[in-house]
Amino acid sequence: PEAAGDGLLVAVANELLDALPVHAIVRTDGGGLGELYVACDEAGGFVETIGPPTDPRLEPLARRYGLCPRPGDRAEVCLALEEQVAALARAGAAAALFVDYGRRAARLGSPELAAGTLVAYHRHRVVDDLLARPGEQDLTAHVNWDHLADAAREAGFEVRGPVPQDRFLIALGILDEAALDPGRDPAREPPADLASRLAARALILPGPGGGRRFQAVALVRPGLGPLRGFEPPEPPDAEGGDVTDRGQDRPPARTPRGGRGGPVPR
Repeated sequence: PEAAGDGLLVAVANELLDALPVHAIVRTDGGGLGELYVACDEAGGFVETIGPPTDPRLEPLARRYGLCPRPGDRAEVCLALEEQVAALARAGAAAALFVDYGRRAARLGSPELAAGTLVAYHRHRVVDDLLARPGEQDLTAHVNWDHLADAAREAGFEVRGPVPQDRFLIALGILDEAALDPGRDPAREPPADLASRLAARALILPGPGGGRRFQAVALVRPGLGPLRGFEPPEPPDAEGGDVTDRGQDRPPARTPRGGRGGPVPR
């Protein structure tokens, strides 16, 4: 981000944080912390290998957020997240809104996510091999919302959220956008209006449109006041999950060779 001069700088980012580079860490059998490296096998292909952490901050952050608590557990640490927040602070941002995949630290360190959240997508589907097609796959990892919040507070921001995308948009009034005007004949609704209403519905219903698979988090300067999207009303929780649950789009289990099974549409 760059300074906004005399204007008010507000940053909005959709699926930025989950695409930042991460350090993939693993708890070794001896209890130490290792980091996943990429090496070449005898045939010239890429393979995973474990080496020492490349940054001294990884072990303290793993302890702070309870990541990789058991031997064999994997997780991701996004140091670049801190750099993004620091850049916003240097630019004098009044607020920043992030919409992304994410979980609280307690979930990232849970047995359900012992294989970590790092996945590869090719043509909108999860692929088995993270190292296949270098430069052609979308590598992504869940955002650690607690890490983001800590970095934001250290930079002087207050944190609102995370809240699921459906709650965020309903609080902003998206149901009004998705409703048909009672005085209008549905058969004569302009195609553009129908497409807009259907798109609005897709953003709050379960499925690829978002629903509760995305969450919203706002970083704001102190004294900015309440933000409508982070206030009630909150829709019923049909899935019974926490606010960072991606539901049916969970990362698939790691296969013995180190890849990840699939496919799961994104």
